[in-house]
Amino acid sequence: MINFRVENIEQLVEDLKSKQVTILDSIETFPYGKFVHIMDITLSPFLQISPLFIKKYTYLQSV
Repeated sequence: MINFRVENIEQLVEDLKSKQVTILDSIETFPYGKFVHIMDITLSPFLQISPLFIKKYTYLQSV
């Protein structure tokens, strides 16, 4: 499992959906943040859009 901290999770989910990444559930909101589960065994769609992460999501951290 990899956790990422992003500024705009809603836009991130839409971008991942457009790359055919499987979103397992809807975004859940808690007092301490928003969360969503994403399934991609190969990580290839993630690697293809990684420059998009750097450009669009100004704060990205792998935990």
